[in-house]
Amino acid sequence: MSTEDKYAAALNAALGYFEAAGYTVENGQVTAAPEGAAMEYTVNIGGSGNGDHPTFQVLTNAAAALKTIGFN
Repeated sequence: MSTEDKYAAALNAALGYFEAAGYTVENGQVTAAPEGAAMEYTVNIGGSGNGDHPTFQVLTNAAAALKTIGFN
């Protein structure tokens, strides 16, 4: 399985999890959040503010991936 195939499978699995959690999923996109949830979240990363914290790149990549399936 190629890296691209792995990412596609992960996004497809994520759609299933979001749908099970009550999000509306249509045509491979999350289109609406259930009551009490949102389509946009903010994560604050501790550190010096210049992107050198170990979780910075992980969360940056996760945000980019989530954006491809409909999150802000």
